[in-house]
Amino acid sequence: MNLSGTIPPHLGNLSFLSWLDIRSNSFHGSLPIELANLRRLNSIKLSNNNFNGEIPSWFGSFAELQNLSLHGNNFMGVIPSSLCSLSKLELLSFYQNNLRG
Repeated sequence: MNLSGTIPPHLGNLSFLSWLDIRSNSFHGSLPIELANLRRLNSIKLSNNNFNGEIPSWFGSFAELQNLSLHGNNFMGVIPSSLCSLSKLELLSFYQNNLRG
């Protein structure tokens, strides 16, 4: 698709969204806190973009999450311990970032 720019905060208003797939585009910047409102998500695919900053700890509040694909970005820092509470998580992909720990 080759979409570009930053993720608009109002995307967090789509409270019934269960699947978010914007992989392989040219999005950049950090993820807006408003995405934390998407509590029904079971799949998040943000891989192969240019997102940066730390992986948000609020991902750990997505109780239904089964797939979290963040590879191929510029995330840095440590992997949030809050992700350990994701009991339904089946796929976790962080490679090709600048993570430590």
